[in-house]
Amino acid sequence: MKAVVLASSLATFASCFANGAYLPMAPFLASKSQVAVLLSAFGFTSCVILVPAGLAVDRFGSKYVMKRGMWLFLLGLFLVSASSCFASQLLGRLISGAAGSIVFNAGMAMIIEDFQEPERSEYIGMFLGIGNIGNLVGPPLAGYTYILAKAADFPQPQAPPFIFAFVLVLLGCVVLERTDDKITSCSVPLLEPATADGGGRGSLCHRIFGVYSAVGVKSWVLAATLTGVWGAASALLCGGAVDMHLHGFSAIEIGAITVPASIMQAVVSPWSGRMAGKPHVRAALITLSPLILSAVLACSALMCFYKPDAVLLPVALALAGSSAAMAAVDAPSISLMADLAVLHGRGYGEAVTASELAVTAGQALGPSFGLLMLRQGLGPLCLALAACTLLVSAASFACLQHKQQDSSARGSLCRA
Repeated sequence: MKAVVLASSLATFASCFANGAYLPMAPFLASKSQVAVLLSAFGFTSCVILVPAGLAVDRFGSKYVMKRGMWLFLLGLFLVSASSCFASQLLGRLISGAAGSIVFNAGMAMIIEDFQEPERSEYIGMFLGIGNIGNLVGPPLAGYTYILAKAADFPQPQAPPFIFAFVLVLLGCVVLERTDDKITSCSVPLLEPATADGGGRGSLCHRIFGVYSAVGVKSWVLAATLTGVWGAASALLCGGAVDMHLHGFSAIEIGAITVPASIMQAVVSPWSGRMAGKPHVRAALITLSPLILSAVLACSALMCFYKPDAVLLPVALALAGSSAAMAAVDAPSISLMADLAVLHGRGYGEAVTASELAVTAGQALGPSFGLLMLRQGLGPLCLALAACTLLVSAASFACLQHKQQDSSARGSLCRA
């Protein structure tokens, strides 16, 4: 594997692993009201730092930004591991979220800069696929090591699960030093300037919202779809973990419940990416994925109402359905956003930023919404999310179900 791809993949895997690993431990580290804040913190700073990270890559180069992102991530891991107090946990999660966004931006830029097609798509797929493996192995491994550390009276039982991520980031820093120096300058900006000279008043605003203002309703509908589906998945992760904790399940069991969902994401993502190149199928996936998710969530809600004491099956079904929908809608939405952006004179980088803003907004808002609705029970939470996803499906159908106009400049960007 090329040093560029290896360094980027190690950092992304560590970020996904650490974020996933935090889920089964969070209910044991904080009160019920604080769990949503801690889980939302990662997505919040990822969303806030997304555009500045892209601008930094354009200005200072991807290798320079990647190195700083890795150092920042190490600081976040240290703060989360050093103390179980809420302030340290919150600060560590905020820093880790910012670092994760920086690492993803810089890692993607390094690969785009250094490779041409068909190698580029292959390495991007490898980069994203390795990150998804982190989501798969993080929760169960963290739950198991947390229980062992607590049984052994370890002073900070949340620290051992993060040792693996810490080592991977250090290894990534070593590999990064072996990359070619040509990576240090960015030849393909992640964010296209809004004006010919890239300056002027409102330039930064155009860099952030240029696609939305240029494309109009369709881009907002795509953003709502991404936010709705990713927000539902985040809400279910938070609500499911807290509900299982309230019912006396261990960290191992909370971590294991996410494995079927991660497998669904790993299976559906490649298939969805292949389908993203077909305009009619792409629009159908964007419309049908939240609709099917709405039906799955309604079934989970019925299970909760029919058997109030049942927890595992409704949570597992809801998580698996949300992960499958998330994977199915992700690549087609990004691909369509890129096509629409080019048709309206915007850049591919701006389209990716517009999509990522919607995704991270869902990740930031989902946990708080999940905990808020969980006060009424897991059934009402699933029912509320079913209604939300049904609404975004209806909006997608109204705006996107017609013949898509092809463009010779069309490209496809897929984040699995």
